[in-house]
Amino acid sequence: MKLNKYLLITTIFLVLAFSTLAEITDLEICDDDIDLETVRICYRNTAGEQVLFVDSLIKMNRENQKPFTTEDGFTFLYEQPLEAEEKEVSVILTLDLEGQEDFPFINFAANTLAGQKLILTLDGQYYLLLHQAAVRFAPANLLLVHLPTLEVYEAIPYPGTSWYTFSVLGGKQIAVGHFGTDFLITPLSLGETPAAYVIPHNLNKEYEVIFNLESPVEIIEPDLGTLTVCQNDNPHDAEQIKICQDNNYKFTLQKGVLTEHTLSTHNLAFLYEVIENTKTVSLFSLVDLESHDDLLPYHLDYDNFTNNMVVNNRIAYKFKDNLYLMGHPYTTFLSLPQLTLTTYTTEGLTNLTASGSETQIEIPTLDGGKLFLKRNYGTPPPPFDLSALEEHELAPINLEEQLFTSFSSLGTIRIIEPSIGTVAVTESDIRQSQSVFKLSTGSGPLDLIYQEPQVVQDKALFYYHSASVETGVHVKSGSAYWYYDLDNKSRSNQHSFNDDFIDIITAGNELALKFNDTYYLLGHDNIPEEPVFFNINKLLLKTIDGLETFAPETTSPAEISFIVPGGRVFVKLDEATNKITFSSSKKKELETVTFGEKYSVVLTTAGRVKINDVYLELCNLNLYQYVAAADVCVYESEFGVIQDQQILVDKAMIKIVNGTNYLFEPNGLTGDGKQITVRKLIDFNHPDFSNWDNFIAKLVSGDVPIIKANEQLYLPVAADNLLTNFGLQAYFTGTIYSLQNIEQIGPITYNGTFALNDTVVFANQTLEGERDSRYLSTTFKVKDYSYLPDSGQELKVVSPLKFITVPGGEVYTLSNTRINGNITKSTLTDYKNKIIFDRYFAGKDTRSLYLDNILTTITIAGIGDTETNITIKK
Repeated sequence: MKLNKYLLITTIFLVLAFSTLAEITDLEICDDDIDLETVRICYRNTAGEQVLFVDSLIKMNRENQKPFTTEDGFTFLYEQPLEAEEKEVSVILTLDLEGQEDFPFINFAANTLAGQKLILTLDGQYYLLLHQAAVRFAPANLLLVHLPTLEVYEAIPYPGTSWYTFSVLGGKQIAVGHFGTDFLITPLSLGETPAAYVIPHNLNKEYEVIFNLESPVEIIEPDLGTLTVCQNDNPHDAEQIKICQDNNYKFTLQKGVLTEHTLSTHNLAFLYEVIENTKTVSLFSLVDLESHDDLLPYHLDYDNFTNNMVVNNRIAYKFKDNLYLMGHPYTTFLSLPQLTLTTYTTEGLTNLTASGSETQIEIPTLDGGKLFLKRNYGTPPPPFDLSALEEHELAPINLEEQLFTSFSSLGTIRIIEPSIGTVAVTESDIRQSQSVFKLSTGSGPLDLIYQEPQVVQDKALFYYHSASVETGVHVKSGSAYWYYDLDNKSRSNQHSFNDDFIDIITAGNELALKFNDTYYLLGHDNIPEEPVFFNINKLLLKTIDGLETFAPETTSPAEISFIVPGGRVFVKLDEATNKITFSSSKKKELETVTFGEKYSVVLTTAGRVKINDVYLELCNLNLYQYVAAADVCVYESEFGVIQDQQILVDKAMIKIVNGTNYLFEPNGLTGDGKQITVRKLIDFNHPDFSNWDNFIAKLVSGDVPIIKANEQLYLPVAADNLLTNFGLQAYFTGTIYSLQNIEQIGPITYNGTFALNDTVVFANQTLEGERDSRYLSTTFKVKDYSYLPDSGQELKVVSPLKFITVPGGEVYTLSNTRINGNITKSTLTDYKNKIIFDRYFAGKDTRSLYLDNILTTITIAGIGDTETNITIKK
């Protein structure tokens, strides 16, 4: 069945929680003949192929229908589009609320925040559950939408509990709530109220627990008892909040200030905020990093840390009397560079951004030091390592050995190789100006432009990548890398390859490369859950902003290359000398094409083409990157000696390369998507037609030449090897010409005529070869007579003119003899030279007659002093 529309699968996120659900596959919309109000869906399940007709929500509402749920537990929803738009269908998991449903909170929150939905049925009514667009998950942002009326029900908090209720049809209610690691959905009977109880939490696993006056919490790990907002807290004071433990007042918190307190001998952090007009407190287990350096790191449980970060459950750290919250945006996967440290003080909020890779990051601290987080690999995955160092504890940095370091406006670093010296923000730096980061170094001032890499001493690359603008301290951050300029061929771009280098690069550090005026970072792509060994094929190249990543291609057991805009970057390992070398080539990988074997080839920005012992390459890419035109350079050899020939292709055109005609055909795209199709130009006497089967096989595979006949260009079109299914498409107009006046010679052999506008081509097929290895041979012959175009186009008579009016019809000859300036004599004869007319004409005379039952008009358009202008047409 033909897929003619896109099928949007928007929600099947809870299937794994319900193993009894069948799998559905091969989903497609298959309804070419269905009206706009209905869609036909084809899919496959364990029972085989299924076909389902689904009416739109508009139609269901009008006809008082209800959505249909399959036996697999899925409902197909179709929202009727406008006439010109494509049909879209959502496939949504559907649950019948017979009792309470439990879901893992982390999965439920992440999926609903990502826009996924769930259908609930209650008393035969259908309700769509979804979360409004928001940064963080909150039950208050959930909505129920009745299907198909689209009536919306909002979540209403039930006083004194963590439940939110929806009052739906029939006086019923549906309650939802977040309780520890679970998210619950339950139906309520008439008059039934959700139970109010204190929610138990394991702070060691959850990292962040939120409570308010109506939702107290019980902390069971560690054993802290019940924590709540005190009953006598003044609800009208937004600046402060009272905290009680087991109904006993403990302390008061100030809004927006992260504060340390000790309860039951446990050090904790508290943050009070007003969220959606509700006084809300976040509780954190506090990790003190005072004694945890790189030799004695703090271990973060792999699963707990990962699961909390991806749902933006924050973790609190203390270092040198400063408190920090580490957070991560809501995502499916953890990404270490997306982690941030945030301080909440009376001065305001300050964000500190990470520098590094997916394996290891550095984040500046307020005292000028750094926090380090490192991912470890193994089976099962071991804990993350967390450590911190004060500014004076930071060792001098040898970039050649360490490859990478970070810096910020909060502190200083000292780089000894290259000999840059101490790097620090200057007094003249404008803290609240993002555009420039003014630094002083041991070798002079260094002004960095925001997100523009800058080379220092030809060996280090500085990149000022982020500027945090919040209500607290303004922080500018950047990274410095050991650097190789691959455009500078005079420099030896070699690095020592030893265990120290492997330790550094497999730990997540990256070095910088420059090629073709673009800056890249090279790192090692470690495989999770496996011991780490250096593998040259696991190196990964990315742009310095991280927006593009390039995978390696193996060129030899000890060498890889990366195809990048403008050429290739090579990395070669020599374990005999313990060196790793970085190089580049602005010449792409050669694609050798012999046009005796192929008819067409695509020339791209990432490749070269060999043709007739010369090489074609798209050149001057930067100059033409924003337009569809392309510059094609012709090189005499693979070493880049350019010929005195350059082809600017801004439209389809025929050019001669080494004495052979080729059609250059642009695809109309710009940038890296730009391509030029080069087609071999042949005529109807080409020898490849003698093996028709081979010729057709190439056409069907997409290898298509351009055919020239009487200065006109045609693309051959074929579905199989039958001449009756062969056509010729006019290149510039798109008109397709089929075989006419067909005569079948044998079961698969034919002859006939192609009338290509005014050109007549006769095609004839025969069987060739030995009896047990026969093949089709086709000959084309361009006739020496013209065809009167079916379009009514006039033909200018060049005396004598031979022509036909129908394919396979009689050949007529029109000749003309000029008598004087006012009179001309024209003669029309048939193929036996029998005269049809022989008469005198004056200027503007017209003669119409039927030739092979086709009305044909001959017009004396003008009689001049030297020539007579005569036209003929149908």
